[in-house]
Amino acid sequence: MKIIKQIDDMNPLIERLLDSEEENWLECVPWNGEERDLPVGSQTRIPGFRAINLVRFWEVLDVASDEGFKLVAAEKLKTLLKKVPDTIVIGAQMNENSVKRLTGTYGKRFFVAKHTGSSRLYNRWEWKKAFKTDVLELEALKQLRSQYPVYRVGK
Repeated sequence: MKIIKQIDDMNPLIERLLDSEEENWLECVPWNGEERDLPVGSQTRIPGFRAINLVRFWEVLDVASDEGFKLVAAEKLKTLLKKVPDTIVIGAQMNENSVKRLTGTYGKRFFVAKHTGSSRLYNRWEWKKAFKTDVLELEALKQLRSQYPVYRVGK
């Protein structure tokens, strides 16, 4: 009963904190690890568009090859992952002609993303200049990972 009373005493404080729009509570979380260079949010002008739609080839770790990776056509990755579940996808190559076509219709800001260190939204070329990575590739990798279980938990 003593614990319940303590919780009841804290309720007004908790409600006030939850209702407060004065503070952005994520500001107290330090973003100083490697993950700080990943996009934390994105917007697109294209209905139903996802960065994964632009992937032409996935780069798969292949330590037996001289290059250290092999290219797998986007449409064949699902089959490979079923045959070899421990396949490690390390990158993506976008179809640049598709990117040009989208840019022609929607402009360079057809896809924009937010970086952890800024409130600004960057297009692909601004991101590349500022952070030396391809934001479309990073977003596609994130979307791919969300489709498959990590560490096969629950299997």
